[in-house]
Amino acid sequence: MADARFIFVWPTIRPQMMRETYRCWIHNSSKKYPITTHIAVNTPIQRAELNDFQDVIIVGTNKPGPVHAAFCITQALECQDNPIVLLISDDFYPPEGWDEWLVSVFQSFDGGLMVADILRLESDPGIIALPVMSYNCLKKLNKAIYHPAYHWQYSDAELYQNLIALHLLKIISGPKFIHRHPSHGLRPQDQYDAVGIALMDRDLMTFQARMKLPISERLKCPGFPS
Repeated sequence: MADARFIFVWPTIRPQMMRETYRCWIHNSSKKYPITTHIAVNTPIQRAELNDFQDVIIVGTNKPGPVHAAFCITQALECQDNPIVLLISDDFYPPEGWDEWLVSVFQSFDGGLMVADILRLESDPGIIALPVMSYNCLKKLNKAIYHPAYHWQYSDAELYQNLIALHLLKIISGPKFIHRHPSHGLRPQDQYDAVGIALMDRDLMTFQARMKLPISERLKCPGFPS
């Protein structure tokens, strides 16, 4: 897979944290494979904090958080090849050599990957907090990694269920990625975490309702081709 390349889908409401985490992803890579980074922020002020990045869109404040922002990025993605797509959170950190390892996995796989992280229980994974997939897989999801029916929470739980239903999920052991999530005391909770927590009950109701739908209905995105 000598011609492999990566696409970072990076929704952020914490531009400075995003910048620091991005440096870690680049530093821990082998530098052998091209990486294209697509960023979505909510406000012009956030955009100004990332003025040295070229591909940054402003998606507004009506639906803050990663779901809507990531959806806006992925709906616009058009690739003639089949790159490896990662949806990265500001508090997700990679092991050294992550890119070479992923290239080796996708040499014989064309779907969605659940990587090992320090918070995932091997016996009950349940969610995909760090989505990694081929572009071909993204297209089969109607180019919605996290479905726009959600505000913040449970979109990663639906992704897990959707990939299973499509027979596209591979759960793999390997180098561990680090999710510095406040629920496990790995970073302080901030104002944005509080917004996500406040939306949890609403998104849980959405998840429970959507799990009663067949996969063909779950893949439809209002306003976009099904």
